[in-house]
Amino acid sequence: MPKSASPKKAPGAPKAKGQKCDERADELNRCETCVRLRLQCLGFGAKRPDWLRENNNVSEIREKIKNFLASQGMIKGHSGTGPRAAEQEQTLLLADEQYHPSSESPQSNILVLSEDSPRGPLSNMRELPESEPEPSLYSSSSYAGPSSTYDSPSHSSIYSPSNTLLRPSTPEHYHQPNPYETYPSADFILTSNNSGLVVPFWTNVYNLEIPQDAYDDDSDIQQYSPLNLAFSTSVIPDMAQPLLEHYMQTVYRHQFQLADMISLPKIIFEPVLKYGTASEAAILLADIHRQKVSNDQLLLVRDGPVKDRYDELVQSFAHRGHYDESDAMAALHVISAFLFDGGRGDWHRWMHVAFYYCQSILDNRQRFRSYRDALVSCTTQENFIIKTFLWFDVLASVSTTKPPLFQNVINEIYNPEQISGIEDPSDVYTEPALSMINYMGCENRVLWALSEISALACWKQKQQDKGQLSVGELIRRANSLHEALAPRTGFHQQPHSSLSTDGIETQPEEPARYFASEIFRTAAIAYLQTIVNNDYCEVPEVQQAVKDCVEAFKSFKEHKSDVRHIVVRSTVFAVFLCGSFTDVAEDWKALKQHLEDEGEMGNCKGVMGLIEEVREKRERVRHQPVMWRQALNAVQMLLV
Repeated sequence: MPKSASPKKAPGAPKAKGQKCDERADELNRCETCVRLRLQCLGFGAKRPDWLRENNNVSEIREKIKNFLASQGMIKGHSGTGPRAAEQEQTLLLADEQYHPSSESPQSNILVLSEDSPRGPLSNMRELPESEPEPSLYSSSSYAGPSSTYDSPSHSSIYSPSNTLLRPSTPEHYHQPNPYETYPSADFILTSNNSGLVVPFWTNVYNLEIPQDAYDDDSDIQQYSPLNLAFSTSVIPDMAQPLLEHYMQTVYRHQFQLADMISLPKIIFEPVLKYGTASEAAILLADIHRQKVSNDQLLLVRDGPVKDRYDELVQSFAHRGHYDESDAMAALHVISAFLFDGGRGDWHRWMHVAFYYCQSILDNRQRFRSYRDALVSCTTQENFIIKTFLWFDVLASVSTTKPPLFQNVINEIYNPEQISGIEDPSDVYTEPALSMINYMGCENRVLWALSEISALACWKQKQQDKGQLSVGELIRRANSLHEALAPRTGFHQQPHSSLSTDGIETQPEEPARYFASEIFRTAAIAYLQTIVNNDYCEVPEVQQAVKDCVEAFKSFKEHKSDVRHIVVRSTVFAVFLCGSFTDVAEDWKALKQHLEDEGEMGNCKGVMGLIEEVREKRERVRHQPVMWRQALNAVQMLLV
């Protein structure tokens, strides 16, 4: 048996760390460690079953042990799930029925944790009815979503059983068409190859040192004590320590560049320290970040250690019916890994994981009255995961040429026309729990508009396919969105220096948020104009909208380099759009220079190559629509 976490012990008891499963045997040939932890012993040393030597089996059993010990209150920080007296004799069954362990353990009162069992009371996952299909990471069409929710004013739900995925066991599951291969036209074939907070310090046992004045609430500091973190000292492989250290010292800052670097570590470090899927994904991300400094190859698709690590992570998610907070955070890390590795690949599979987790929070009417109430009242970690996914979801819709999966959620929370009644209309912009500025550098109304523009594009295409497109209705809807994107006087004050009003130097993400928000606003207008005007770059309204967005990029050219890097890496969607449509050589040169300055890290190099292909096709076929979204769709590139 592999090592397990240290349980609660009486004062003076020897530490469990370092104990092995085959240390001592009792009269029934069971090791004392397994007996004390109430785990079924699977054998000693060479007698260990061959099936247990498989990495995926070890990972599965490790997860079962972790959940069991937490439910029994044997991990510090977890209170357990039921009366202790009734559970004292329960033993966790680990062996699969098709195997026959060498040890014969008493089978009375066995507690079985299968894939279909609930993940425990600490999870907020909504229990799906038996008739509802389970999600699977193996669905290549898992992120397809509905064709459009724009037709109905009520924005019908996308969570009905008819819109969920087939079970992994059904043959049809493996033969669904790939939504990423259906949209591009036949003649469009691509040829490209592609703080303020003290930096954490790691000791050999992963002690995280945080300054006492970093947070106002001492209770928040206490929760980072290694004594309160399950599996923080006994399960993390030694070889992973440098990568986790690299993630917590460097990588997270590049992962969420526009986020508040004072509060961000508090949100994302805890799930990384609790060894599980989140930490495994963070290790993968750190490995890619470390290698991309000197390696321009696509690491996630080429055979090697990185791909092996990724494949193991995929296997650990196989056939799960529900996802918890660690899984959702892991999904965000893996999506970031694809972005660090160029922006192409199976990122949509991990969008699926995050989507189902966020859906379970947002739809939980036992906890929340509405989507808006869920976002305001959920935990800090849940809020971060949901808002990050909403942002990924909206920008992914540009590449997938489909509406965002959470279009109805975004519409309910952020639609300016629906913010009325007893609620203060201004709090959607000032309430931190609702604000997209503090994480993504995008105004709430711009997030909503981008979501609706993608949906409008799908509605327009459907109406054209049916021969029923009303130009008047198209213009009416477009004008409504255009009005929502008008400049707001006084909403931002442009930073002219790196000093705040009290003379203290600001963090680079603060001015970067201002520049990014204006770029996203002007890019949304340009996106809207391309939809209305059929992607023709010669249309005056398109040219003007693109020009305005390029000017937003030029506005920070004299700013510090760290601010420029943050803005460019965070706004590649706008760079791609403007670079594909601009006819001004000087503007394209300026945008190209921004991308070249970012080097090999991230998707900037891939974006530049794809823009050049789009522009080359424009030159070959003049006075035709610019196939920019089809280009993104063809290579499955995510512009985040």
